[in-house]
Amino acid sequence: MKKTDDESKLFTIRKRLEMLSQHMTIVANAMVAEIGDDEAKQHAEELAGAASMVWQWSVKLQENVQK
Repeated sequence: MKKTDDESKLFTIRKRLEMLSQHMTIVANAMVAEIGDDEAKQHAEELAGAASMVWQWSVKLQENVQK
């Protein structure tokens, strides 16, 4: 594969990771707003933490592409 093909695929993956992170954050916030109990808050915090990890992966991916 050409380098530009790889870069294009990595860019697409990064954008999908960003979207996944955003959607996970939205779901976490909705869980707290709709349910509001302690268990929902705990699950929402875990989901928000996972969303943060996904976001960090997308940033690392971008950094690696730029090297």
